[in-house]
Amino acid sequence: MAVVVMNDESAGSVVTISHSDGRGQFITKNPATVGVYNSNSICADPSPSSNADSDSDGGGRGGWWMGNASSIRYCNGKSVQLIAGDQKQSGDKDGVRLQARFLLVGGMVMSGGRERKHQRLYFSDSNNNKIRVLDFKSQRVSTELGDGRPETLIGIGRMSSIYCPTHIVFDRSSSSDGGKEPESESVLWIVSDDLCRFDLKTRTLTNPLRGVLPVAELCSTASACCTLNGTLIVATHNTLYSIDPRTRQLNILAGTKRDPGHKDGSGEQARFNAPSCVVVVDREQALYVSDRQNHCIRRVTLPPTLFLPLPLPLPSAQ
Repeated sequence: MAVVVMNDESAGSVVTISHSDGRGQFITKNPATVGVYNSNSICADPSPSSNADSDSDGGGRGGWWMGNASSIRYCNGKSVQLIAGDQKQSGDKDGVRLQARFLLVGGMVMSGGRERKHQRLYFSDSNNNKIRVLDFKSQRVSTELGDGRPETLIGIGRMSSIYCPTHIVFDRSSSSDGGKEPESESVLWIVSDDLCRFDLKTRTLTNPLRGVLPVAELCSTASACCTLNGTLIVATHNTLYSIDPRTRQLNILAGTKRDPGHKDGSGEQARFNAPSCVVVVDREQALYVSDRQNHCIRRVTLPPTLFLPLPLPLPSAQ
């Protein structure tokens, strides 16, 4: 299951995409009834239905995590519960779930498999210039990356800094099983004022894609996803890009940054208006795009080459 959020400031909309027959089956949830209004980010819950919906840390198949300005909540489609932070008070503080404080929760990804006690929810605390993690075993939120400085400097863990990270995604080529299970992924790509790579095992931040996309392209609505072979897909302004991290090759998949609009077509003939979320569906070899200002979900057929192995090693940080 994948989750796409349109994040429409005027109405809000969340769409769950299920794939039982290889085709996108859309189920629209009313944001007023499930409490997703004004959520900045959405992350699908990989846990099986054996995790009870009544657990204090959320659970149940079909649910999702939601981040907003100062809190993380869990929705099972019927009710919403506060998981970490405070819905009224922001700040910059590690601690046990409800004692922690954030300042604009951005992208979120889950690791640790399908049992809640082994899971860790990584998220970008954008305006605090940090990447944080919620460990469900210890029930604590801690800072994984960044010291709060508003600049990006490569380094190790909290001794490095990251400027206003807006989105994070696992590098699926770093996993032991091709990215099929969330517990096997060990590297994050971070969208900030650059495209940075953070190794969760060594806690090392590098920037092997420095300058591939100019800072002006990596705006506050930029988001990214990753194919099985590690190709990055970045949505920014009105354009969808693919980036091969090993060759630093940048290609336009669809759209053009010059002219916003709403038009189907191939490559630069297509038009988007502020695409804000992208999700890859492997079995379809397709990309689903939240076309925010056009108030719709778009589907992009991806080239088969984006799913072939990339044999070259990653370039060193520059």
